[in-house]
Amino acid sequence: MVKSFRRSKSVLTVISAGFFFVAAREFQKIKTVRSEKITRNVLSVSNPDMIRQIIAETGFESAVSFNQKLLPPPDDYITSGFGGNVAISGDTAVVAAQQDQIGRTKKQGSVHVFVQRKGVWVHQAKLIAADGKRQDLFGYKIAIDGNTIVVGVPAATIGKDKAQGAVYVFERQGNNWGKQIKLEASGGRKGDAFGSSVGVSGNTIIVGAFGVDNYPDKKYVRPNGAAYIFERINNEWVEKQKITGDSEFTNLFGSDVSIDDKTAAISSVLSDPETE
Repeated sequence: MVKSFRRSKSVLTVISAGFFFVAAREFQKIKTVRSEKITRNVLSVSNPDMIRQIIAETGFESAVSFNQKLLPPPDDYITSGFGGNVAISGDTAVVAAQQDQIGRTKKQGSVHVFVQRKGVWVHQAKLIAADGKRQDLFGYKIAIDGNTIVVGVPAATIGKDKAQGAVYVFERQGNNWGKQIKLEASGGRKGDAFGSSVGVSGNTIIVGAFGVDNYPDKKYVRPNGAAYIFERINNEWVEKQKITGDSEFTNLFGSDVSIDDKTAAISSVLSDPETE
């Protein structure tokens, strides 16, 4: 179930064998969406044959071409998981390597930033959490809009609360992504998995936390889930709202989130429509 709470190039991204391919082209229509022009459509799959089939079925076989294969820097560990998650905005692409070992810290995770210069994608930065820990899997979810990158780390331990989760926001100034901000949910608890999904649009960030129990006084613990809205005010990110499902029977609300301007979509993958 997906609930909607109240841009013109199509971008196709494909992950295969740890490599990240980029192809972009303007489309007027795709058969699966007949009624309107596709805007900022992003598709991620793990099977290249599936992509070829989709392209063939839409009738745009000659419209897409893979123009470059992006690789992690030579000093990255071969088991970093490079390509486990991707996002793109304009001429900037972001690739997660959730299992990257940072120094001696195994599976801390990292995120790589690539920019397109004169038709060629070049590596611009490697982002890590300043306070990263073992098994954080930094880059579990990523999102980008313009000069803002959002990285979800739902496995992060906050204080003594394991898997409470955190989100890191990086802002680009010139060619530098040095500004790093850590977001936590107010009232967060162990197992919330804050950062299990992320989205950003302009001055608004949405963060999913599918492990949140919204009815802690009930007899049984249930991962109802929640989504949090943050707004950038005077260059600071401020939590503005917590969104939850319709009832105590909602499950894993916030498993996936997306936002565009003033409209957000939030999924609840195990909800029973009869009880909503």
